[in-house]
This record gives sequence, C-alpha cells and structure tokens, in this order.
Amino acid sequence: MTFAGYFLITSRQGSAIPTYFLALTGLVGMFFSPIHVLKQIYVSRTLRVLVFFLLYLVLSLTWYEGSGDTTGVLKSVLIDAIVLFFACVAFLHVKRDIDLTKLAIVLVLLGASIAALVLLLIEILKLPLTYTGAWNVWGVAAIAFGFAFLVSVTCALRYRATWEGILFSTVALLCFGVIVLINSPIVYFGLLAALVSLSFAALWEARFQRQSLFWVFLSGVLMILSLQVFNELMEEKRSAIWASTLDSLFDGKLIVGAGYPTISAPITNCVDAEAFASINGSCVFDHPHNMFVSTIYQLGLSGFLILFVLYLVALGGLFESRIEHRWLLGGSLVYAGAVFLFEGQMLVSNMNYVWLIFWLPIFLIVREESRLSSFG
Repeated sequence: MTFAGYFLITSRQGSAIPTYFLALTGLVGMFFSPIHVLKQIYVSRTLRVLVFFLLYLVLSLTWYEGSGDTTGVLKSVLIDAIVLFFACVAFLHVKRDIDLTKLAIVLVLLGASIAALVLLLIEILKLPLTYTGAWNVWGVAAIAFGFAFLVSVTCALRYRATWEGILFSTVALLCFGVIVLINSPIVYFGLLAALVSLSFAALWEARFQRQSLFWVFLSGVLMILSLQVFNELMEEKRSAIWASTLDSLFDGKLIVGAGYPTISAPITNCVDAEAFASINGSCVFDHPHNMFVSTIYQLGLSGFLILFVLYLVALGGLFESRIEHRWLLGGSLVYAGAVFLFEGQMLVSNMNYVWLIFWLPIFLIVREESRLSSFG
C-alpha cells in the first residue's frame, strides 16, 4: 500500500509514513536473518550496485557544502538512505510464491484510478480542489499518472480479451484523461520513449514472424513522435540552466561533486533561457530540472557513473532473464530515465514520484533476481 498511498494521502509527510513501516519490516527481517540478506546482496547484481550507490551517497555527506542547519539536513539524508535500503530489503522477505510485481501493479493502479476518477470529476463538475496529495504540483502529478498509464496499458495489452484487460484499459483511460488535462510535454516524451522500448521488445520477440513488420512500422512512428517532443522540450533552452550548473563543477568538484544533497541554484542569463523562464515563472531556478545533471552536481562523475551502471545492470538483467514482467519493468525504467532528462533534483529523499517511477521498479527487479537465484 506504500506506493498506492502516494496517490491518495493528502501530504508528502503522510505519504512517507508507509515507507517507514516498509523499511521497519525490512529491518526486522534482516535482524532475524542477516545471512539471507547478505546472500541476496551477493546473488543480485542490481542490489549490489544499489548498495554501492547508497554507500557512496552517504560518503558524499562528508563534503556537503550546504549552509544553515547542516546537521539536520545530513541526518535527514542519512535516514532517507537507510529507509530506502531497508524498504528494498523488505521486498526480499515476501514469500517467494507470491507474484509481488503483479500485487504492486494492482495496488498502484488502484490508488491511481481512484485519484484520477476524483480529479476528473472535480474538473467536470468545476468543484474547488481542496485535496492535494500527489496533485500538489501539477507537473509532478502528471509524472505519477503517466507511470500508472504506462503500467495499465502494458497490462491491458497482455491480458487483452479478458475481464482483467477491460479493467486495465479503464484505468488507462482514467489516467490518460488526467495526463491530457495537465498537458505535460515531459510526460508525453517519457511515455513515447517507454513505448518505443516496448515496441522494440515486441519486435525482438516476433522477429521471425510476419507481425514483425507491424512492430518495425510502429517503432519507427513512435521514434519520430518522441524525437519531435524532445525537440520541443529542448527549444525551451533548458540546456542553459544545465550548462550553468555543470560549469560550477570545474572548480575541483567534477569527479566527486559538491556532496549530497547540495542544492544547485543555476545562474543563467534570462535571454539564454527565455522560453523556459516563461514556463518557470521567473529567471531564478531552484534546481537544474534534470535528475542526471543534479546527480553529477551532487555526486560528481563518479556518482553518475554508479547510477549509470545501476541502470545498465538492472536493464541488462531483465533482458537476459526469465522474469515474467521484464518488459513492463524495463519500460518503467526507460520512462523514468526519459522523465529524469527534464525533471528531478534528488534521487534519494522521502516518498515522492521518484520512489514510484524509479525505485519501485528497481526493488521489484531485485526481488525477481532473488527469486530466480533461489529457484535455480
């Protein structure tokens, strides 16, 4: 219910509470069976890289360059990293005969469908929006509903011509209605990028069949559309604030970064980023609006390389495995990566959309790698 609650609980602090219970479950499980957890770290390549990334992130706290209550900030980040790790460990202690990925899909889509239905009714009836929850920032809400749409569409195609397929299609329509209502180009690009990856996956599986021509055509159309949206986003001159952020690293911080969670405040000429400034509302940006640029700024090229390896290991493990939901999980990571190109500030924090679109697929991949290693 941790991830379903993200759509329904009315505050970010409130939505973080279930993650603490999830982490507590992992902590208790590790207390009673530490050898089991250590074994899973050994057998799961994704978990090994994740642990290494979190250790490097915690190490970077020692050169954090923040001001004000630095002790409080560092304590908060340390807690967030610990919660993230033990939340992942909790997934390893679920009974192995339970399809945890399918259970997570059902719960997330349940929360998303209820939230989408309420939001659409509010819009249709022109009622005041007194509930916030995941909708507090429209762009962030669109990212969450985009993830739910991707999951529901993938499941609808898998279970087509069944009652499950009808339910998943209904959820997809509700989420798509919210996406259109918010009208976020970032989400459109993320969805198109994910659908390109899924169409290539379908092409690979049907490569010796007649229908492969259809998937070639569909892949080409989706690639053209995704490139068009990408170009529209780049025309907003976001690269100006990315360059401003990265330029500040050349003063001896390029390798290890400024330390997590140092906040970068990009300084740029209004003319250079005029289009994006009009969207942002001012020429003052509180972060680069790019998760990868933020990661390089905070953790340097070293931290970015570890994150890149985490992506490669997770995706590579999916494509060469027998994991039942591998295309769904792979498409979710592609969606997250595409969104991160134009949004994001901190990879590790309390419950937010990053948990939903990035860490949840990572946790499920770790879980599936663990199950496969145990079954042979």
